[in-house]
Amino acid sequence: MHAAKHGNVAAVHELLAAGADPSAEDSGAAGSAGGHTPLFYAAKHSGSAGVGRALLGAGASEELLLSAGADVDAANTKGETPLAYAAFHGQPAAAAVLLGAGASTAPRSRNDSSVAHLAAASGSRAVAALLLQAGAELDPLDDMGVTRLWVAADEAGAGKEGSAEVGVVLCQRGADLSVTDDLGHTVLMRACCGGDACLGLTTQLVEHGADVNAVTSYGSTALMFACQSGCLPAVEALLAAGADPTPADQYGGDALIAACSEGHTHLVAPLLAAGCDADASDEWGCTPAYLAAAAGDADAVARLLAAGASSSPANINGQTPLHVASQEGRDDVVEVLLGARGVSVNARDVSSYTPLYMAVSRQHTPVVARLLAARADPTIANEHGETPIHFAAQNGEEDVLGMLLAAPGAAALAAARGGTLAGTPLHFAAEHGRLGAVRALLGVDPSAGAVRDAVGRLPLDLALWKAHREVAWELLLRGDLPRHAAPLLRSLGAWGRLAWPLYPLLVSRVALTPEQWAAAVPGGLPGMGHALPAVLARSPAEARCLLRRLAPAQQCISIQSMYCLSTPAPCLVGSN
Repeated sequence: MHAAKHGNVAAVHELLAAGADPSAEDSGAAGSAGGHTPLFYAAKHSGSAGVGRALLGAGASEELLLSAGADVDAANTKGETPLAYAAFHGQPAAAAVLLGAGASTAPRSRNDSSVAHLAAASGSRAVAALLLQAGAELDPLDDMGVTRLWVAADEAGAGKEGSAEVGVVLCQRGADLSVTDDLGHTVLMRACCGGDACLGLTTQLVEHGADVNAVTSYGSTALMFACQSGCLPAVEALLAAGADPTPADQYGGDALIAACSEGHTHLVAPLLAAGCDADASDEWGCTPAYLAAAAGDADAVARLLAAGASSSPANINGQTPLHVASQEGRDDVVEVLLGARGVSVNARDVSSYTPLYMAVSRQHTPVVARLLAARADPTIANEHGETPIHFAAQNGEEDVLGMLLAAPGAAALAAARGGTLAGTPLHFAAEHGRLGAVRALLGVDPSAGAVRDAVGRLPLDLALWKAHREVAWELLLRGDLPRHAAPLLRSLGAWGRLAWPLYPLLVSRVALTPEQWAAAVPGGLPGMGHALPAVLARSPAEARCLLRRLAPAQQCISIQSMYCLSTPAPCLVGSN
């Protein structure tokens, strides 16, 4: 058994000479079939024909073969014979040896697959031809009720190498072309699934009279399968043979929708010429124009529009071709659609998203520019109250943000609240650390820095929470701040030592109470003396509080610097 499994011809000869049983059976591994004789393994592996000949006594006398006792039709526990193994594994040399020794082509496995079915599944044209020459039945049915031609076409459609050639042989021998599975798939349909790789089989089936207008139980035709595979010659062959391009399947999709849904927009022209409806739609409301726009084929979209397709049909989600083209960044498609009659540049889907919002959310800058030039409105909010400006700020798209804010009426949105937590675009930019966007928004409206979201957070709070120190500095430096310092001090205090460089800027811009100076401002912080002029200008009492938070040396240095003194200045700490 071991010698046969590994193709060791010399060892097989020696073992047979020593009286080894050529029909001994294994027990099978756990979960697999048992009852394999050495012939099974000789039939399974390429290069094992020598083992098969040794076991069968090929080239010796009939008496030697009989005396060796090899059974060419011994079946394993699944009902498979050595010839079935050779057929399934595509081994023509082993099959020839077995057939020469009288192996039967009739036995079937437990799933009722014949040797011929297994040969069709293997994709071996040579094995299939050998079996036909040996008298194998041409159209046996397996337990699924399909023939080996159907199996060959199915395997070919799934990409199994060699199966299409097997199908051609069977077709030329007169195999039944009308067999279907329980869903109504014909041999032609299964072949059409294989596209260019199955073109030879597809054309053979058409030439031999296969029904080009057969329909599955769910309404699909061979032409639809060919369109899904994108094979132009197959589509042309089917149309030339009388295939009807107009039927729709149970989901409402016809051949044109089938082609466009898979991105095979090169089929649009021949299908329109054959009579397909340019404005058909499936049950989801998707039209050929929508699907071609998603595929990014501007020429196909233009061809469909010229054939009468609507420029703004909405699917069940309310999205138009312009939505999907903008979302996918198809600038050339957007250009075609914007030039079409009746297009709505500000169409809203069921969630109130516009094409502009789609382009901004995916960071497609050229599309954004084109939509704005066509007067797309950046102030339209989605169902959550978010505008395209919110998303541009969140993504840090400085160029896009600049274009949006320059649009009529858009600058006012820099401080407008939106989203589930009612944040401004500045909140979005601060939380995500988008320094450039923060600068752009503050440049348009500094008051946005003092706006709180639904839970009371400032943009500065979000910047500190996410440890975006540069953004926090920018907000403290340029943004409007609340009159009361308590929430800002809490935020800086929660950040610990990392926030120390921000205290001088904070105290120079926001008034603190004596209690806040004493409890919330750490003592001896570097750079605090630089805030003294601004604090003194605001309140001498606060200036005294600040000096108390400085180290003695810092106190004198700060006063000297402020008054341009060259001698030690009197210390104000403790004075009234």
